[in-house]
Amino acid sequence: MEVIDCTRLSVTVLLKSPAVSRSKPAGDYSSDGADLSVTMVFTHSKRMRSSSNSHLHARLRSQRGFSLLELLIVILISGILAAVAIPQYVTIVRNQRIRGDAHSLAGNTSVAKMRAGADFTQARIYLDLAANSFRVDDWDQTNNCWHPDTTAAGTCANGTPGRTAILLSEGVTPGLGGVGAPPPNTTAGLSQASPCTDNTRVGTVAGTACIVFNSRGMPLNGVPGGLYIRDTKNVYGVTVNASGMVQTWSAPLSGGGWTHQ
Repeated sequence: MEVIDCTRLSVTVLLKSPAVSRSKPAGDYSSDGADLSVTMVFTHSKRMRSSSNSHLHARLRSQRGFSLLELLIVILISGILAAVAIPQYVTIVRNQRIRGDAHSLAGNTSVAKMRAGADFTQARIYLDLAANSFRVDDWDQTNNCWHPDTTAAGTCANGTPGRTAILLSEGVTPGLGGVGAPPPNTTAGLSQASPCTDNTRVGTVAGTACIVFNSRGMPLNGVPGGLYIRDTKNVYGVTVNASGMVQTWSAPLSGGGWTHQ
């Protein structure tokens, strides 16, 4: 802080620049009111500068940033939290994807069952093993072809996925993984359902699996195989028993017991 010696400065001014009053005789160099006012001004200036410097130092102290150590501690804590949270988040997202796909597949299987009874015809849930998609078809008795659900009347599937196909989520594909046995009290063996038929209802479409319902809402040819999808950790299956009841199951990919969903 700069300090000004106001007393010495005022004396210097008096010696070099004496203020001579017109009302005093010559030779009288005593200081008058002007000298006092100069001294007061300088004294006031000293006080203002001291106060200003104090405020500046206080403001600089209040604006002090973080130290390097503090920043490193924050980064370390953030890294630990990320290492714990990110794997759990990835697991939750993966489980939600395959679980949602399985329930959607089961829901559309139930739609096929109801469509067969409502239209008094056959209907099926069509799983495309290569395209990772599924859809509902019903048999068009007028045009003698499989008609994708929700499309215009007279539209034939022609064995293709069609625009109404529902895609499986990223990382989810049809498959059985390492599971060796079917869900309890469902099918005799573990396998995808039989391949879907083309519009002749005799030939089959490679790389597909279908569960077909008759007009009473029961599966054709007794108990079909299931529809199974998998990701990197789990297998989910949709099965239909002889009475037409649709069930959803899950099991670890590496093998193990099935859990009813």
